[in-house]
Amino acid sequence: MTDILLSIIIPTYNRKDSIGRSLDSVIQQANKQVEVIVVDDGSTDGTETFIEQQYPRIRYFYQENAGVCAARNHGANMANGQFLYFLDSDDLMEEGTLSILLNSIKQDSSLMLFILPALIFSTRNELIQKIKTENVLAQRLTGAFCIEKDFFIQIGQYDEKLRFSENSDLFIRIRSLGSDLKPYIKALTTGGVNIQKDNNIDRKAKYSKIKYESLKYLLKKHAKYFKNHPTHDRSFRSTLAFQAFYIDRYKEARKISLSIIKNYPFFWKAYKYLFIFLLFPSLAKKYYYGG
Repeated sequence: MTDILLSIIIPTYNRKDSIGRSLDSVIQQANKQVEVIVVDDGSTDGTETFIEQQYPRIRYFYQENAGVCAARNHGANMANGQFLYFLDSDDLMEEGTLSILLNSIKQDSSLMLFILPALIFSTRNELIQKIKTENVLAQRLTGAFCIEKDFFIQIGQYDEKLRFSENSDLFIRIRSLGSDLKPYIKALTTGGVNIQKDNNIDRKAKYSKIKYESLKYLLKKHAKYFKNHPTHDRSFRSTLAFQAFYIDRYKEARKISLSIIKNYPFFWKAYKYLFIFLLFPSLAKKYYYGG
């Protein structure tokens, strides 16, 4: 029987220059009850050599490029730990997080999910947002939750069709299990993840179409859920409208906004969005996105 309680899974793709900081933030806290797994999603920048030379004790796995969800699932399937903690390769684990998680796991063996804070920093390293843990069933960012491996497998792991919004999908499935799950979830008020917000406009533009397609896929996949949760439905559709707007699908953005107004006539933001999309869309895009 393994003594590993917790597996830290870090997927990576061409982030040789940033993954070292992520690994250091974990390793300096780790003990014999923790294993660290890196899943390389087809990097071509020398990540494998870097890991082998600098972090020889890390469990390293390589796969052909298949996306972050496939990489996380690969790591989960190879994990020996009772619990899984996913961390992106450009984010940092907050100091003290591992001891908090390990102690919490040992205190109550019935728990299946731990919720942690997320600290969002600007590119100038200024704290711009702290996402707290009051609502245990709310969507969490990567690094802001820790999930029992058996439970993760039971709910279907990550959907490998998604390249974005994969945590939205995961937590919709968790919420769909109902409030009976709440006794098996524990919110932790300290520890968590340090995320640096990416304001790179070129990178945003590159992935905007993929994000748009992912949101459309989620709305279709979870149609029943969104029908029963109108607040989430209009929020997702509003985000979809803005993504359509960003990739110059102005007609589609207007169509989505009109559908929101039709279903939620007192959701005043939808009127604002429609107004923006109708009048001078290119200028509005420059104002909102800087490009």
